[in-house]
Amino acid sequence: MASCGWGITLFILQTTGTSATLMGAAAESWTAEELRKLRSQGWSIFDAVPLKEGKLDLDHLAISPAGVFAIETKWSGTGWTGSSSRSYIQRCVAQAQERAQLFANRRSFYALKNEVVRPVLVLWGKGALEAAQAHKARSDSGVTILAGTQLVEWARKQPDNALDETRVKDSSAKVADYIALTEPHVQSLHQRGRYVESGLGGVVSDVYWGVVGAIAGFLGVGFAAAQLAQDSMSVFSAVAGALALLSWFIWYRLWRRSWMLGWWIGALASLPIVLSWWFATVRT
Repeated sequence: MASCGWGITLFILQTTGTSATLMGAAAESWTAEELRKLRSQGWSIFDAVPLKEGKLDLDHLAISPAGVFAIETKWSGTGWTGSSSRSYIQRCVAQAQERAQLFANRRSFYALKNEVVRPVLVLWGKGALEAAQAHKARSDSGVTILAGTQLVEWARKQPDNALDETRVKDSSAKVADYIALTEPHVQSLHQRGRYVESGLGGVVSDVYWGVVGAIAGFLGVGFAAAQLAQDSMSVFSAVAGALALLSWFIWYRLWRRSWMLGWWIGALASLPIVLSWWFATVRT
């Protein structure tokens, strides 16, 4: 039973691309943690800033005495040194330019004038440092490319004569107000982004509770359906299907928690497996 639960979990993580998404979210949390170190130097940091009427977002925004920085984070599980990675970096550079420009188009709304919004691309993963150095030597895109481990050192070397303290505070307040207006359901700016503030621990916690929920849903729905069905195939199918559908409805419309999502996946996975068990025990 344990192997089945983990097998289902790993299959879902890999085939749906969830594992890559989780690691991408973890990489954003690493960048956010690095940027937090700059607060003592007067940097204001925002994560997942809505752009283009909420249809896109900017991974991180830094408003500081050194200027305004639009920061995108990327992670690679296969490393950054292959030929395919170079084309991927080019696409990432284009995205960083686009997001920075979208923010710059509305800078006056945030109490900014003609300040340049500087795009920054932060890489995490094997070969990130080598890739950043190589691309810097041959690129004139205007995008600063850094390995995650370089970010704080690079930021502290930037000249701090672009914005005074009052401008930084005024602009930061405008950004905070816009986020609150755009996403009123978010109780705190530090809760923004699913894993940004919680870090890698948040990713592990969500996966853990998702697995626990999946096992509980698998056992609970299968057992309940088998008990209510007794010798009736039609009753078993109806009960199991109804419970799986109810689990999906609760997760989708009422309670979007990782363990509830896991419960629904477990409930769905229980149908063919427990049905096979029912055939083997009841029909023989």
